[in-house]
Amino acid sequence: MMRKEKPIRIGVVANIDKTGSIPFLHEIISLSKQYSKTSLFLESKSAALLQQTGHPLSKLAKTCDLILVAGGDGSLLGVARSVYPEQTPILGINLGRLGFLTSVRKENLAKAFDKIIRGKMVHSPRTLLEVYLQKKDQYLGPALNDVVLVRGESSRLVRLRVTRNQTLVTEYRSDGLIIATPTGSTAYSLSAGGPIITPDTNIIALTPICPHTLTNRSLLMSTEGKLLVDVVSPSAPVTIQVDGAIQAHLKSGEGIRIQKGKKPILLAYLEGYDFFEILREKLKWSGTSI
Repeated sequence: MMRKEKPIRIGVVANIDKTGSIPFLHEIISLSKQYSKTSLFLESKSAALLQQTGHPLSKLAKTCDLILVAGGDGSLLGVARSVYPEQTPILGINLGRLGFLTSVRKENLAKAFDKIIRGKMVHSPRTLLEVYLQKKDQYLGPALNDVVLVRGESSRLVRLRVTRNQTLVTEYRSDGLIIATPTGSTAYSLSAGGPIITPDTNIIALTPICPHTLTNRSLLMSTEGKLLVDVVSPSAPVTIQVDGAIQAHLKSGEGIRIQKGKKPILLAYLEGYDFFEILREKLKWSGTSI
């Protein structure tokens, strides 16, 4: 029986390397047929899994009301980076294991889809960081999770000088440095000893990786202003990773500029989303050892 609901255009992106992608696509197409005035638009590579013709992700970002991303957190991060600065809400379907950002389990897809069609969702604006090479003013892309500066194959420590709004913050001697957004605070930064930051704050965390000085701990600061990170001589070569993707290599005397993104990315969650519940469930976080 067809159900009459408010018209909604849904873009669908599946991680083609995940074994569950094809069953997911078949199920989401079948579910969409149960609702009137609901249109699905498959991303090109996802459509190719079904021998169909799809649409570029850039088109989905401009024309759809919502983008569903099936895969893991990495899949969602990749889509978020690709659609920026468009603010089409993105909702993750977890086909993997942890799925901290991809909140809907694949076995709950039918119930989740019904809530999506009925508008039972909330939008969570997430701060991004824009990253530039200082020397060439070359844009390396947006970071929804983190910007990581890390030594390469050398065993030598890196020396990184951090300046904010032309004021020296500190100089790190370590294996690297993580600059994490609130979204990325539960990723690599957390593993390196950084704090958990609630997603509704305009704060970034600077966390050194294996610092040479015991007093070097995570530093929280506002996202406002410009942050410069320079490689100080002598230092091992430094690799720049933006949301896990290698973007550039720096040598002594070179650096990057980081600033708050012009617009936030909108992550979509089903009604009833609770950040702290996710922490307790997926990170086994608790305020007590009992």
